[in-house]
Order: sequence, then C-alpha cells, then structure tokens
Amino acid sequence: MPLQAPELAIRELERCIDELGLQGVQIGSHCGDWNLDAPELFPFFEAAADLGAAILVYRGT
Repeated sequence: MPLQAPELAIRELERCIDELGLQGVQIGSHCGDWNLDAPELFPFFEAAADLGAAILVYRGT
C-alpha cells in the first residue's frame, strides 16, 4: 500500500477488495517518519474498516 500517499492507498485498498477479491492487505509497521498512529493515516484505516478489510502489519526484522 502506498501509505505515504493516503488517498492513493485508499484507492488501491478499494481495488484490492472490490476488483481483486482480496480479504485484506499487508502494510509495514511504519511509513517513513510516520508511525501507524499518525493522523494522516486515519482515513486509510477508516476505509479499511468500512470495507471490512483485514490489515496485516509486517514488522520486519
């Protein structure tokens, strides 16, 4: 997901769920300098909730 551009991430999330039939998506544990509690990401998480999409957070090593 292009979380650095939340509006693009929402469009890609919608495509993944609506067009590709996926159940959810995977994201990293942060986006650049943003942690996942950054207000800029709230619209993405709200869209995921509205779509009933699962979000897997990959922490990496």
